[in-house]
Amino acid sequence: MQKGHVDQLAEEVVALIEKEDWHGAHIARTALVDWITNVIGLATPLDVRRSVPYHCANDGSDFLETFLNQKKVKEALSADEGAQWVSCNPRVRAAMAPDVMRSVRWMVDELLPHIPILFYSGMFDIKDGVDCNEEWMSTLTWEGLSLI
Repeated sequence: MQKGHVDQLAEEVVALIEKEDWHGAHIARTALVDWITNVIGLATPLDVRRSVPYHCANDGSDFLETFLNQKKVKEALSADEGAQWVSCNPRVRAAMAPDVMRSVRWMVDELLPHIPILFYSGMFDIKDGVDCNEEWMSTLTWEGLSLI
């Protein structure tokens, strides 16, 4: 029963991607990941080993928000001193939602010869895991591909 539900949600995501409904695909994928996270009882889909949300200490406090809102960190990042970093900012999420499901592989192909890039492999991540990352990276036309 649960597998059937997950399959249905995943098929909806794929159908929306095929229609190039990027915003709809993002919403559907978020619903799929949220459902899986809830059923499994994970604190975060970004690291299955964690018992608290991704950028929180074991006591539940958000260390990343505290760190990124420090004046010296904002200066080092050339960030607006008055801006407040907020975890999973809903305004940022809404602005980026249509782009999340779109492939940017072509951009990576263009950047690799000129700019060092760090790839995230998602070893403990159920959302952006190793298999899906290896799949798209294997299609790169970069001469250094055999080194990774």
